[in-house]
Amino acid sequence: MVCRFFSTIVTILILTNSMIAVAEDWTSRVIRFQNSESEGPAPVVSGLSAWSEGHTIASAGDDHVVRLWDMLSGEPRGLLKGHHDWVRSVVFSPTREEIATGGNDRTVVLWDLATRTVKRRMSLGFAVVDLAFSPDGLQLAAIGHSEELALISLESEMPIVRFQCPCRAMYAVAFSPNGQLLAVGGRNGMTQIWNLASQEVVDSHKSHRGRVLHLAFTQDGRLVSCGDDRRMCIRRRTDTGWETNSLPTRTAKYLAFTLLENQIVVGGTDNNIRVWDLESLREVEVLTGHTGSVSALQATNKGFISGSFDTTLRVWTR
Repeated sequence: MVCRFFSTIVTILILTNSMIAVAEDWTSRVIRFQNSESEGPAPVVSGLSAWSEGHTIASAGDDHVVRLWDMLSGEPRGLLKGHHDWVRSVVFSPTREEIATGGNDRTVVLWDLATRTVKRRMSLGFAVVDLAFSPDGLQLAAIGHSEELALISLESEMPIVRFQCPCRAMYAVAFSPNGQLLAVGGRNGMTQIWNLASQEVVDSHKSHRGRVLHLAFTQDGRLVSCGDDRRMCIRRRTDTGWETNSLPTRTAKYLAFTLLENQIVVGGTDNNIRVWDLESLREVEVLTGHTGSVSALQATNKGFISGSFDTTLRVWTR
């Protein structure tokens, strides 16, 4: 594996009603995968995570391998080989030097970052699509091609707690910032939210006409979702119940998103990255550079990282 690291200045467009203006420039540093002939084609990026304090990026793909990268130099930091099929999700622990991975081989693997060794391997009985650590790092939620959500305790070898969900196959999972709520989204457009203390469902709602692909809570507790119906929705709790705001649809399908303070960053099949303002619910920026669908996004403390079907990563800062 050869890595090439480029720096480019990208011009961004700000969209305000019918006016288009040039925004301040972003710096986009490109990590380009280049496999040798014996290694086969470069992997498609299907999952991303970032450990800002350790300046480390983890990328997952369809070659069954998780790659670690130096966030500043773009140099490779090692490989995690432990899956036997497509790795769909990778996530750093928020409190420990650990990383969790899951994929089509129906397993979740917990890795020690210092030694690059497996700490724990768990067979869940379903292809794993998404993973999420609780904010305190003591629990790991796993969902996938099943009607069950698996909640794994990382403090002990306690049995895995399984929640039933009417979402059919599930594609997205997220903890609230205080760790009290857990949300999932599924194939039939449903999102469901549990109170973890009582294990009761506090909200069940059909938010999309197609699959719910991604979920994330804002710091003030709003739940943002995007689906393959080309829509994004924001669900929030009020004094009288729950209400939903929908953002305008786009011609391209959304494949990935992440949150940056008061902004939503979303990527899709048009190869572009779009930035939405959470308060005005308007699209404010469009970033170009990828030559394939943007399949993964991850916020960092200085910007965000994007991964694409063009087999590259981009580290965005401004």
